[in-house]
Parts: sequence; C-alpha cells; structure tokens
Amino acid sequence: MNSFKRFIFLLFLLGTGTIIAQSDGSYYLLPELLVGKTSPANKLFPETGLHTSLFFSIGNTNEDKPHEWVRRLNKPSTGISIGFSDFGNRGNIGNAFTVMPFAEFDILPSRTRLKLNMGLGISRFSNTFDLRSNRFNRGISTQYNWSFRSYIIYDLLKNHPNKLRLGIGYFHQSNGHTKLPNQGLNTFTLSVSSKIFPYSKPEEEIQNAPLAPEKFKQYYFSIRTGIGQNILTYDDFLLTDIEDYNEPKEVYTIAIGGGVVINKFLKLGAGLNYRFYEHYYDYIQRNETEPYINSPFKNATNFSIFLGGELLLSHVGLEFQMGVNVYKPFYEEEWLLNEEELNWYYELKKHTPVRMGVKLYALNTSKQPKHNVYLGATINANLGQADFSELSIGYVRRFDVN
Repeated sequence: MNSFKRFIFLLFLLGTGTIIAQSDGSYYLLPELLVGKTSPANKLFPETGLHTSLFFSIGNTNEDKPHEWVRRLNKPSTGISIGFSDFGNRGNIGNAFTVMPFAEFDILPSRTRLKLNMGLGISRFSNTFDLRSNRFNRGISTQYNWSFRSYIIYDLLKNHPNKLRLGIGYFHQSNGHTKLPNQGLNTFTLSVSSKIFPYSKPEEEIQNAPLAPEKFKQYYFSIRTGIGQNILTYDDFLLTDIEDYNEPKEVYTIAIGGGVVINKFLKLGAGLNYRFYEHYYDYIQRNETEPYINSPFKNATNFSIFLGGELLLSHVGLEFQMGVNVYKPFYEEEWLLNEEELNWYYELKKHTPVRMGVKLYALNTSKQPKHNVYLGATINANLGQADFSELSIGYVRRFDVN
C-alpha cells in the first residue's frame, strides 16, 4: 500500500470514527486563527517567517448524549477540524492542508475558564525534501504526514462563554518514520477563536443518564494484529546512496492483553507485544552483519511488555501505551548507524516503547458489548522518536459485569 492510499485510509478511519461518535443534537461552528513560529528541524533549516493557520471546526457539545463517558468527563466537545497553514517559507516548506478530529475538555469548570483541546489527524504538504532542489528541509519528506495539536484555551468573556477564546499550544507534523529524513515540524502558536451559529437541543429533550456506582467495572481480554511500515534510520543520507534504506518495509505485529474497564469509559490494562521488522532482517542478510547473521529472523524480532490506558467514547477509543522492551537486539546496530557511541540516551530509547492512536469500534462501547472488534491507526515510537506507523485489527472480550 503506497503512502497516499495509506493516509487516505487513515483519514477515513479518523474522520468516520469521530462522526460516528457524535449524534443529532447540539452543534456549533468554530473559526480559528493561529499565529506563531516553526522551530528549525535541523541545522541549515530554511528560514521561516510568521506561521499562520486558519482552521474551521464543526463540533458537538455532546450534552444530549446519555452516556457514562459524557458525564464523567464533564461533557467534552468532539468534532472535526479542517485547516490551512503557511509556515512562512512557501519556496522550501510550502503550505499544509490538515484534517483533524479533536476532543475538548473543561479543566476544573467550577473554578477556571480553561479548556484542553487535543487533536490527531493528517496533513498534506505542498513542498517536501528533495536532495537536489530542497535538501535542507529535513523536517518533511512525504506529502502526507501525521498531525498532532495540543492547546490550552481560555474563555475571555465570563458571561458569554466560548464567544471569544484565546489559546496557546503546540502543533507537530511528521510522517511516522515511513521515509527519511523525518525530523518533523514543531510549531508554537497563539490562537483566537469563537463559537458561531451554535444549535442546542431544548432542555426537555436532553437525557442525563444516571451515573454508575463509583466501582462499576468489567474485566476484559484483547488480541490484535497489525501491519506497519517504516524505514531504517540512517542519518548520513546527504552523502550516501540510501535508496535501499529509504524504501518503506513492513513491521508485523501481534499483541495480547487484559485488564479492567472502569465506569464504562476508562480502560486500563497490560499485555505482551511481538514485532518483526523486515528492514532489520534484510539488512542483516544483505550485509551478513555479525553477530546477528547467525540467526537473522530471531534478531529482527522484538518482544515487549506494556501498560496502557484508553478512553472509550462510544464507537471511538483514544489509546496510549508505554512499556519495556525485553528483547530488541538489532536496535543497537540501528543506533550505531547514526551515533558514534552507546550512551544513556540509547539505553532509554531502546527499552521504552510508546504507542498512541485511535480505534474505531464496530459496536458502541457504552453499551458494554461482550464481544467487539475494532480497526486502529497508531504511531509507535522509541520513547519520543517515531518507530513505525501501523494499521491494526483487534478483538475485545468483556467479563464479569458488576
């Protein structure tokens, strides 16, 4: 599957999942202007001027939903944002068009006027790295990239909430390690926004479901399998022919886990991961790398244990996992392709796998189905550095309804 088709699928997954999680009810429109500065992604990175973005969001307050997660999370807004960004250098960095599902949460609503807005989606860039014509833009090398936003929003008008809002936050874009170079772009911005044309259901039509007891829980077992893509990290790409290294290859994954679902919306658990890296295997075979050549298949694998949490928002799940790599022998060789020595940072990255993404469930999780399946889109990392992008399918079995 080429990059275009893969990210089109990701767009469908994220956008459709968010829309399904909404219902007929209380909607609003939100125009937003952002200004800021994009940090240099590398040495000799092209000069950038003022970053400007214009976003337009369609949101749902969810106040009409009789679901446990709505009340437990103080009725967060969900929706989808579409935006256009100019990075202040159209010749080298160009523009980006972004599609991003989001969720917005009140922070201590009885005490503050602060909100947390987070989104994960994709951006399409007009300009990318080119060895001949744009060699110093090591931030973006593919047209389609993961896009992540995290913002703190403040309501300026106490008596007219959401009519005028200021925000400050962080905007990140990178390709998830599917092509080099992949330094990514990091932008810090201020924003101003206002909700317009809000529509709310009449109060008598809003259903407030009673909260479940504080200790309401279910146990679960899950299994998933996936296929990802990445490239072999190799930093000397400006001086070396690395076509073989820069060709995306597959990462095959399988995981089992279990844990508890608390109050119908918070899923906590642990499990075991297995991965096989095609790039590792091919490199070992091609270069007869010692001592890995004695068992190339074994040395191209990875075993890890993980702890994780997931917010269950009807048909959508927002997942984060962190763990410990028990076995990943070839990562040492990958590190030495880029660095001169094995240091404490190497040890930290080698042993700390991180995983975050979204899931689209076939059945509404609020209804506590015993059997459920999902599709997932995930970015996997070695601590803070992207490792591979993954599409997965999984099965969840729940037990012991209290």
